[in-house]
Amino acid sequence: MSFKTSFWANLAAYLVGKIVYTILFVVILVVIAGIAYSSLDLNNTKDQTKIDHPTFLKLHLQGDIADRKDHNPLEVLVNNEDAQSPSLEEIKEGLNFAKNDPLIKGVLLDFSGLSTGMANIEELRSEMLHFKKSGKKIYSYSSAYSQSEYYLATCADSIWLNPQGQVEFKGLSMKYLFFKKLLNKLGIQPEIFRQGKYKSAIEPFELDSMSIASEEQSTALVSSIWQVLRKDISLSRKRSSSELNDIADSLIVLNAAQAVQNKLVDGVYYRDQIETRIGAVSNKTQALVAFSDYLKSKTPIDVEETENPKNTIAILYAEGEIVDGKGAKDQIGDVSFMAELKKIRENTNVKALVLRINSPGGSALASENILREVELTKKTKPVVVSMGNVAASGGYYIACKADAIVAQATTITGSIGVFGMMFNLRELLQDKIGVSFDAVNTNKHSDFPAFDRPLNAKEKEIIQKEIEVVYGVFKQRVATGRKFSVEMADSLGRGRVWSGTDAKRIGLVDVLGGLNDAIAIAAQKAHLSNYELKSFPHQEFNFSDVIKDFSSLEIQNTIAESAELKGHYSAIMNLLRQMQSMKGLQTRLPGEIIIE
Repeated sequence: MSFKTSFWANLAAYLVGKIVYTILFVVILVVIAGIAYSSLDLNNTKDQTKIDHPTFLKLHLQGDIADRKDHNPLEVLVNNEDAQSPSLEEIKEGLNFAKNDPLIKGVLLDFSGLSTGMANIEELRSEMLHFKKSGKKIYSYSSAYSQSEYYLATCADSIWLNPQGQVEFKGLSMKYLFFKKLLNKLGIQPEIFRQGKYKSAIEPFELDSMSIASEEQSTALVSSIWQVLRKDISLSRKRSSSELNDIADSLIVLNAAQAVQNKLVDGVYYRDQIETRIGAVSNKTQALVAFSDYLKSKTPIDVEETENPKNTIAILYAEGEIVDGKGAKDQIGDVSFMAELKKIRENTNVKALVLRINSPGGSALASENILREVELTKKTKPVVVSMGNVAASGGYYIACKADAIVAQATTITGSIGVFGMMFNLRELLQDKIGVSFDAVNTNKHSDFPAFDRPLNAKEKEIIQKEIEVVYGVFKQRVATGRKFSVEMADSLGRGRVWSGTDAKRIGLVDVLGGLNDAIAIAAQKAHLSNYELKSFPHQEFNFSDVIKDFSSLEIQNTIAESAELKGHYSAIMNLLRQMQSMKGLQTRLPGEIIIE
């Protein structure tokens, strides 16, 4: 009787849960459909923002600046559109329109918590300086400038600050997270294999602090990036690089008065005074127009794929960690990415390919598979790589055989090395949780690899030899692609991370510049004077993707990340996610490099 009662109670609970889940699911789908319809309607409405008088565009800079806009309307549910910066792609497009628009007199950069990679900031700053050459003005305002925000702001004709605001100017710091003590407390023993003394991706699990080699490369990296920042700021603010270094060392610039006194800021105003101030310096009374609204009014309707322009340069975005298989959102799955490369290779209207890489690496095998497809594509058309914030380890692997490699001075690249890692959970399971395992095997290593026991000497030897083989292949690929000897590739490898500046100096990179520079090189190599650009992978709204995201609770994860998991907490979550996706030997950076 008790069994029957328990059964029916459980069945009732299950049915109620399914009903509630289904209702909730349908409601969310209806909301998403409304958002998608609204989004499509907005994109096709050209006269939404009519400008009939001289004005300035207000570019709100907050959160991340992605390489490319995400067209998935699901993002609207978890990220307020107004709370995020436009993508780099959108900003470039908008500036190109504004540069030739007689009613647009300039741009106001409005900062409120910009948090993005330094290379993308460097590229955006370069785009802003190019925009200024048209004779139009750029002004900057913030309630408080972070160091990276201030670097971008120095492209402006005038920098303004809230009277009670601050400017952060203190030099760069690079931090890693370490988990050794945590793993010891949990009873988890990492079993680590690597090739390359600078390959520090595994150090968070075996050490409590940086090794001497890791400290050496980290110091060189941040010093190189800091030198770039000081040089650019020095030119814009007419302060010597040594003076700027003294200011950073002394921490004398904190409040608004000190910032003005040290000529890092031109004036202090409250936000409501900015529009009046812009009118005064421009001799006109002008209302500010939101950059995003202006862009919506100008963006042409996407070209239909059936048109197939005859002279096209394809831009293929490779963003995220490199994984085996199709991959998920924000990952580069070798199967799906190879399919994109094959599509581009076989399209005779595409005359050149620009591969835009923003990846810390990942699976060694997946990287090899993608590189093979890059090589095949190279046989049919020029392939030029544009590196974003990071193109290291596996990210460099897939780039090394391109016809030309373009990186920003602040791009994190290199990290030519390999590692493997397993975890022995025996103590955690048996001593702390009370779970034990028993098994029968037909051969000595039938249960290899196992997580409930330590590896034996033979197994460790096999893994280490495989690491050495993969590293040898990696070095050979780099040597062939960059026209080095294998010995030279090894001396520049060993897992060492380089800035774009140093990577160019040692020959891992050909040109310092951004995506536009890479496009120009591709056009030159393909002998094109007139061409159209087309971005890949093609983005389209698909309800099956929404269902997949909802089923995997990606909505909840995204909400948690955007609302609470900031800074180091977000870094921890990213590292743990990467650990889950690590299969086989890895060519990747440490889980999260934090430069601030």
